[in-house]
Formats: sequence, C-alpha cells, structure tokens
Amino acid sequence: MPTRNVDVVILGGGNAGMGVTVATREAGFEVVMLEPDLLGGTCPNRGCMPKKVLVAAAHALDEIERAKTHHIVVGKPSLDWAALIDREKAMIAGIPDPLGNLMNRRGVEVIRDRGRFAGPNAVTVGEETLEAKHIVIATGSTPRRLPFPGAELMITSDDVLNERRLPASVVFVGGGVIALEFSHVYARAGAAVTILEALPRLLGNFDAGAVAQLRRETERIGVAVHTAVEVRRIERAGGAPPRRL
Repeated sequence: MPTRNVDVVILGGGNAGMGVTVATREAGFEVVMLEPDLLGGTCPNRGCMPKKVLVAAAHALDEIERAKTHHIVVGKPSLDWAALIDREKAMIAGIPDPLGNLMNRRGVEVIRDRGRFAGPNAVTVGEETLEAKHIVIATGSTPRRLPFPGAELMITSDDVLNERRLPASVVFVGGGVIALEFSHVYARAGAAVTILEALPRLLGNFDAGAVAQLRRETERIGVAVHTAVEVRRIERAGGAPPRRL
C-alpha cells in the first residue's frame, strides 16, 4: 500500500474540521480532509438548519392560533407534512457543493472516504496510507441507541427529517432540547405527543424557573410530559412498527 506524507489530516468534514483548515492553510500546511458523507456535517445537513424549517412552520401555526388575541378570525390551518419535508430537503440541498468549492479554493484536498488509524501518525484511506505530523479528529457525533430491549425499533432525529408521513402519535424517550423542539413541531402539526424523561425535570442543565414555564407551555399545547419515569422496553403493538424517538 503506497504511503504519502502530508502536514495535516483532518478526519471529518463538518464545521469543526472545516474551521481547522483556516489556520492550517494560512500557516502553509498541506491539508487533507477525509469525509465519507456530506460536507458540512450534522448541523447543515441533518441538524440545526433542516430542523429550523420545521420549527418555522410550527411557529407560523402558533402565530395563526394567536391571531384571535388581536380579534382576527382565522380558519383552522392545514399543514401538508410531506410538502414541508420536501421543502426542508430543498432548502439544504445546495449546501455541500459550495462547501466543497470552498475547500478547493482554500487548497484543501478532500477525499470522500473513511479513514482508519494505521499508527500514531498514520491514517489509511482507500488504497493509500497518509502519514501526517498532525491528525485532527473531528468526526462529530451520531445518535446513541438506548440500552433496553426493543431500542432497535426506535427512530432518531435523523429519521424525523426524512419522514414524509406525519405520525398520529409520537413518544419521545428523553426530555432534552431536541425532544422539546420536535415535540412542539409535532403537536402543532396535529400529532399526539408524549415525552418520557428519566430525570426529575426536563432540561436538567437549564434554569429551573425557565424550564417550569416551558413545561407549562408544552403541556398547554397538548404534549403529555412525564418525568422521573424509566423506559424498560419497547414492543410492537398491533402489528404496526412503533414511531418513537
């Protein structure tokens, strides 16, 4: 297997990996980035940005509901969920290619493959080994499967952004930021939503007063919130696959 010497190898082409290329290229280093998936990583492709499209729709539904406060009579709105998901996909479709062009202009070589460590300063990718003075691990994160029977039946936030069918009901295992955001989207869209949180309250690292107010508003729009509960298993019921997060 051929070996090539470079200054810097970056494992991952998300925000962190691309940020590293600024200083390293300004310093004159030869930089190779390895990314087997979409450039930009989680935030623009399956996180913050596509999620904001769904949150904006939920916000619009909330504004329509509040119109009566201003003595404006508005009919009950109807949300086309499949079309909303299509819009979300269209909004982010053009992100990876410009990022590739940016890396090219910056003089960064991008290899669209996964790297594996072959030594303290060596990474194997494809049919070659890259030896580098500096190796940057910027591989990001992936959803973690939970350690109880039936966890393989669950879907994750990644799946939500690809699901063109609005489920009739959704159960969120965990009451963190992502669960709260998506619960409001689903509830506004007309789904029956439940949140199950193992800790005594939602959003344990946030201000208690603010969290209490958020819980009241979450329950006001119809989300059932249960704290201090433990999920022990998930089972199929009635032959239909569960749609839980």
